[in-house]
Amino acid sequence: MRRLTLMALLWLVALGTARADGPWRPSGTMSALLPIDVEDGGVGGGLLLDLWQPVGAFHFGFAAGLMALSSHDPSASAIVTPLAASVGIGTTPRPVGLRAYVRAGVWGGATNSGLRGGALVCGGVALDVRLDEVLALGIAAEAWRSWGSWDRLTIAPSLSLVWRL
Repeated sequence: MRRLTLMALLWLVALGTARADGPWRPSGTMSALLPIDVEDGGVGGGLLLDLWQPVGAFHFGFAAGLMALSSHDPSASAIVTPLAASVGIGTTPRPVGLRAYVRAGVWGGATNSGLRGGALVCGGVALDVRLDEVLALGIAAEAWRSWGSWDRLTIAPSLSLVWRL
């Protein structure tokens, strides 16, 4: 079922980008995250690059990043690299905009048990404040769920630089 869901999301990304009107308009976010483990309160940090193609109010794209999460339980600490398809809907900030998005994909990384991998799903909402015609500053709240050898539920407030070309 998870594979089918991931395949459907990847198909939607491909379809959305292929049917976009006009030339490719690379847009996206570069986010600094503060992941907090819901189960034991461990805190970490991360960077995530989310590139997308806007199609009307929607956007379809791909996200990649690097996150580290420490834990009071040493077996739960990890450094992971999420790779995910992303789908969202939002408004252009004039002067303030709102975005909602979901991501689904895979993660790989190092835990105290060695190199591991698994699946992930993420969802979030963001408030974007316009800086100029292209750039905005985004403040977001996200929830991440990972499966595999590192089953975790984390919440992650983030600060983003958003661009729309």
